Amino acid sequence: MAVLGRARLKSVTDKDKERLKVELKALKIVKVKNAEDLDRRDISEARLKQVKDKFEKAKEEFDDAKDELKDAREALKEAKENRDENATIEHAKDYLLHTADALMSHLEKLKAKVQESENIDAELEAKMVAEIDAQIAEINSIKADVEAATTKEQIKEAAKKLRTKWNRLKQIIKLHTERIVSARVEGIVNRGVVLEKKLDHILEGLDEKNITVNVSAEVSAFSDKIALAKDKYKQVQVKLAAVIDLKAGNATSEEIRKTADEANTLLKDAREAIKDAHDILKDIVKKIKEADAEADLSEEVEVEVEEEDEEEDDDDEDES
Repeated sequence: MAVLGRARLKSVTDKDKERLKVELKALKIVKVKNAEDLDRRDISEARLKQVKDKFEKAKEEFDDAKDELKDAREALKEAKENRDENATIEHAKDYLLHTADALMSHLEKLKAKVQESENIDAELEAKMVAEIDAQIAEINSIKADVEAATTKEQIKEAAKKLRTKWNRLKQIIKLHTERIVSARVEGIVNRGVVLEKKLDHILEGLDEKNITVNVSAEVSAFSDKIALAKDKYKQVQVKLAAVIDLKAGNATSEEIRKTADEANTLLKDAREAIKDAHDILKDIVKKIKEADAEADLSEEVEVEVEEEDEEEDDDDEDES
């Protein structure tokens, strides 16, 4: 029980005796030196650099496509005003091609963010990347239709396909973006969990030096905020899984949007709790430093923390 954080300890000890025994028996404890040890997957430095380079390349291509799109829009407007049918067709094609390029570049940026997230596990990362690649392939197919178009009717048909694709992409992009943000929140929560144990280690060291510093209330408040963020994060996972189920079923766009908005609200709550925890941590560190200037939270020390139930995580992945 000593391994548990203060907030978790309070929730466990509120149980009746038999339930307490069951929960304690089910606890999984892991030794870590930093929050990265709790990441869902390891990504090598070489792979991270490769992915970051891909993101920067996609970002540059996206910016270029947006600039070219603006020029194409102006040229198309001018051709229409001049009633030049051939020029209108060519500039309409140019506009649609740059739109397609912008969409694909945006998806490539999104894919890179998925690939660089240590807290999106390998199975889910593969699913997300596969879906993004499928969308890019479909846009490429529409782009081929645009390039082959020679009449206004063919241009209109390709434009309709691209518009429909964009409406579909809005939901996909929003869902994947929330998954990325959620994974980032999990990483920050993990840092908070490890930090709490490192704080305990430092406070024990101060006791051994006969240095008194009273931060028990602050550390307890810090633990509560991290626990709150962790709880909100778990609720986000449930909501995101529900969004996927709704999309796979016969749910209306409004139902999907409502659940997605609820997930987004929970994410905001989690981030707010993390911000509050960070503010409390600054006060703790200030008091500790005032008591002992040599105290170092960045010191690499092995601590024991509770490990999340892998079975629960696997269930979440199956739902997604």
